[in-house]
Amino acid sequence: MAAWMRLLDKNNEWQIAYSDIEAGWVEFDFGMVEIDKNNGMFEVATGSATPVFLDMSRINPYTDGYAYLRTSFGAEPIMQAGCDLKCKINTHYGLNSYWVSEVYDLGSTPGSISIEFGDEYGVKKYVRVSSDKTTWGEWVEIGDVIPKARYIQLKVVSALTDINEQWYLESATIEYETGGTYPNKIKDLDGTAKQKVRFDTWRGKCYFCDGNKNYVYDGENIRTLGIEPPTQAPTVTATGEGDFSGKYKYKITFVNTDGHESNPSPASEAVTASNNSKFELSGIPTKEGHKRRIYRTKKDIDVYYYINEIDEDDTTYEDTKADDLLVLEMEEDNDIPPAGKILCFHKNYLFIVPADDDTKLRYCKVTNPDASPKNFYKQLPGKISSIKSYSDQLIVSGELFTVAYSGNIFHTTLDDTVQREISNTGALSHEGVVECLMSGVGVVLVMPTVEGYKYLTPGLHEFSLIQRPFSYEVNEYFERCIKAGLAGNICAVEHENVLYIALTYYDETENEKTKNNYILPYSLLTKKWYDLWDIPASGFQKLKGQLLCGSSMEGIIYEMLRGNDDAGKDISFMAEIPVNLGHRMKFRKMRLVVGKESVTDALTVKHQVDTSSKTTQTTPGPVSEWNPDILGHFGMVTMKSKVMYPKLKTGNYYIARVEDKSKSPFSIYAIEVEEG
Repeated sequence: MAAWMRLLDKNNEWQIAYSDIEAGWVEFDFGMVEIDKNNGMFEVATGSATPVFLDMSRINPYTDGYAYLRTSFGAEPIMQAGCDLKCKINTHYGLNSYWVSEVYDLGSTPGSISIEFGDEYGVKKYVRVSSDKTTWGEWVEIGDVIPKARYIQLKVVSALTDINEQWYLESATIEYETGGTYPNKIKDLDGTAKQKVRFDTWRGKCYFCDGNKNYVYDGENIRTLGIEPPTQAPTVTATGEGDFSGKYKYKITFVNTDGHESNPSPASEAVTASNNSKFELSGIPTKEGHKRRIYRTKKDIDVYYYINEIDEDDTTYEDTKADDLLVLEMEEDNDIPPAGKILCFHKNYLFIVPADDDTKLRYCKVTNPDASPKNFYKQLPGKISSIKSYSDQLIVSGELFTVAYSGNIFHTTLDDTVQREISNTGALSHEGVVECLMSGVGVVLVMPTVEGYKYLTPGLHEFSLIQRPFSYEVNEYFERCIKAGLAGNICAVEHENVLYIALTYYDETENEKTKNNYILPYSLLTKKWYDLWDIPASGFQKLKGQLLCGSSMEGIIYEMLRGNDDAGKDISFMAEIPVNLGHRMKFRKMRLVVGKESVTDALTVKHQVDTSSKTTQTTPGPVSEWNPDILGHFGMVTMKSKVMYPKLKTGNYYIARVEDKSKSPFSIYAIEVEEG
């Protein structure tokens, strides 16, 4: 009987020993030992058997893996080891190895996906997916239907029962089409402030801030706002015979491609002219992509005047300009704008909420976003959460205030602006403040407040922020968002007469959430709220009639309102049809009149009255079972659905939301509503 077993190399310099060995499989852990497969010979010795030497060139262990020996008390040991796919062998009675792939990032949730395998033997194939690379689904065996998510991982498992056989897989190829694409990275934001990135556009360029720096992007190049001034002065020598006499000094500024100028360099050493005709400058500081402007004092006067502008590579200059020709004084207040957490353009001024003091409203020189004098600011009564240009005025808002600035010149000595208090409450989120056209009211500025969504009207008189929030029917969603401290995540957009508001909402019984997970739509025409849409959104953008949405969960860009229902599933038809009778009534019955070519067996109808968030849903059944419309609809051959009973409350408006998921032709000619 074997009482022990050990594994030695041919020089007996390394060994693993085991005692009290039973019949079956024994694992030898090679750890990080380097194995010479070409020359290595290992001796396997047992308590009752002649040592057997194993030729390592015939097997394929990996250096940090395992090897298994099978013993049956004297029988020839058999080595089993990892294959090229680095499987781990972890069985006692039979071979049960597997390979797990790396995590593949598809960029977004794929619209279609398939997995093709090369030559294989003795394997089962599995897949699992994740939307965030943290929470994973179960491993499922790969078949005709493959789960879809941004991140995917493969696993290949041995299906062999004979321990002497070896499984193999030649290759695995994932083919997919995504609903979006990888973004083109234009900038790594290297700050540590970790603020939100806020955007605005001005004169065809995109400006943005991240709490650490401010940037401008022209579609090709990106740079930081503001220009660092030169740190060295030029060297100056007076030469020639002429009319220059007295002491003179020079300063240099950098000028970027937008024509904006830095603060000046240190002054040069004073040079004394004595009937000289020119000054020769050398060692003029340079900056890639920037021209330089040269400034000089007049005789014995410490005021600098513009001399000339030179190209970015020139380091010398000859100045012969007489004092009486110097007119334009140098500006010394082209300070770099402070790092912003919010920025906004209004009347050719760039306004910034500094990251280090969000109670101040800093602004730049008119038409010059690269320069913000330190005394260019307005002091507000609290933390600023939003800046918007609206109704020819600048609206600045925080949780406990909303003020409006009218006027055209923001300055210190020339300032003609007037500040008016609009409300003692205000916006909780910059992205949640949106300008839109509301039926019967006009162009309004809506904003999320601690009391729900309110709006400003164009008059902007004192305390004109509508006191009663128009969101009172759905305020439970906002209250929960505010209570969780996530109101700053709220973002909104107006598109085709609908206001879409993305927010974070979860029930008391649910796990805490930190990202927006719902969209709440509001009709600006009918002034009613729809049900919550189960769509995560961190931001919106309109482009050529489309509405784009950035997912807050998966890092994906979606095109909204194109063949998607509230849950984001593919459908072929969706219509919402309001019926306005102009007087209060009880809606009891409803049926559809559709074209005879209509084909569907997957139709649902949601019924709603007025602005109530309550809906009921009915299914009229397949069109093939509907009744022909004997009278027809204006001479057209049509079909009438079975009568549906929505069981709704009394109201003035009835809204039918019709959804067809059959992907077949379907047309609605009329909706017949009967009152009680």
